[in-house]
Amino acid sequence: MENNIENMINKSNQNKKTICFATMCKNEEHCIRDTLESVYKYIDYWVVHDTGSTDNTIQLVKDFFAEKNIPGELFEGEWVGFDHNKTQLFDRCYNKTDYILHLDADDIFHGIPDFSLLNKETADAYYFNCYRGVFYNVLLIFNNRHHWKFCGVAHTTIRDLDKENYSESRVFISESFYLLSRDTGSRSNDPEKYYKDALRLKDQFFNTLFDDPDNLNNRSVFYTAQSYMDSNKLEDAIKWYNLYLKLKNTWTEEQFESCIRIAKCLIRINPDDSFLIKKYIDMAINIFNDRCEPYYIYGQYCNQRHKWKEGYEYLVKTVNNDNYLDVKKKYHLFVEKSKYFPFNLDELSVSCYYLNKKDEGIDYINKIINCPEIANSKDRIIKNKHFLEGIQV
Repeated sequence: MENNIENMINKSNQNKKTICFATMCKNEEHCIRDTLESVYKYIDYWVVHDTGSTDNTIQLVKDFFAEKNIPGELFEGEWVGFDHNKTQLFDRCYNKTDYILHLDADDIFHGIPDFSLLNKETADAYYFNCYRGVFYNVLLIFNNRHHWKFCGVAHTTIRDLDKENYSESRVFISESFYLLSRDTGSRSNDPEKYYKDALRLKDQFFNTLFDDPDNLNNRSVFYTAQSYMDSNKLEDAIKWYNLYLKLKNTWTEEQFESCIRIAKCLIRINPDDSFLIKKYIDMAINIFNDRCEPYYIYGQYCNQRHKWKEGYEYLVKTVNNDNYLDVKKKYHLFVEKSKYFPFNLDELSVSCYYLNKKDEGIDYINKIINCPEIANSKDRIIKNKHFLEGIQV
C-alpha cells in the first residue's frame, strides 16, 4: 500500500523529502480551513482522523484537498483519549512519506517555514517555536519511517518505538516563523476543559506511582498544576507545583517554572505575603539566574506596592540579561517575551523615578522609546520621561 501511495505523490525533485500532514478533528468547520490553508503548500500527503464530527468538517476537509489536488485519506473513529487517538493517527501515516507534520486542527503557521532544511537534516524529530500567550518549543515534525507512540491523558509526550533515544533538532527555531496555537478548536468551547484535564492528570499521577512504563509520573504532577492554574484553581495549583518541587530527577526548566507560577499565584491570592512570594522568586533565580522573569515579576510587584528600592534592586539585574532571542535559544519552556527588553527597562524607569535616579531613568527610556514592541505605550513612556526630567536633584 505504501508503494502505491508514494507513486501518487508528485516528486518532481527526487531529492526532496516528502511530508505527510496529520491532524485530528471534531466539529472544527469554523477553524480547520485556516489550518489547511496554512500547511497545504508544504505537504505531499495528508491523514485526517475525525473523532465524531456532526457538522461539515469532514466534507470541508475532503473538498479542500480535492481542490488542491493533494492525495490523502480521512478516517473516522471513536474518541478514546489523546494518547490512543494520536497514536492511531500516526499509525495510519506510517511510512507513507519521509516525515510527518503534526498540528492541531486550529493551529496555523505564522511566517514562511524553510522545509528544504529537511533535505539535508537527519534528526528524527524537530522543534518549532509555538506561541500561546508565551513562546515555547514543541515537536512538530517526526521521522515517518519510525513507529511513534503518544503517552498521557493530556499534555501528551511521545516515544519512538524503533529507537529509544531518538535525535532532536532545533534547526527550525526562528523568530520570523512560529506556530500560532489559537485555542479556537471545538474543545475550547468547554469552559471546564482545563479543570477536567487537571482531574485526569491527577488520576494519571496516582495510577503511575507503581507502574510507569512511559515515565509519566513526574510529568503528571507538573501538568496537573498547570491545568489547575489555567482553570483558575490557584490554591490547588500551588499545592501541585510544590509537590513537583519535592520530587527527584525532575526537569530544571519545570522546576524553574513551578517557582515562577507559585509566586504568580501568591501575588494574586495573597499579595501581602511578600516574604513567601520572594522565597519562590529567589528559588527560581537560584535555578536560572540568567532569566529575566523572576527579577521582573518581583520588581513589578514591589513597584505596585510602593517598595521602589527593592523593586529597583531586582529589576536592575535584568539589564545585562535582557536579550530575549539569546535566552529563547537556550531554553525550551515558556520564555516570556514581555519580561525582557524593552519591557524591563520600562518598569525599571518607574523605580528610578521614585528613587530620584533621574539620569539613569532617562537613559533607560531613551533606549526603548522607539522600540516597535511598545509602540502602543509610547505616549505614556514619553510622559514618564517628562516626569523624570522634572525631578529636582
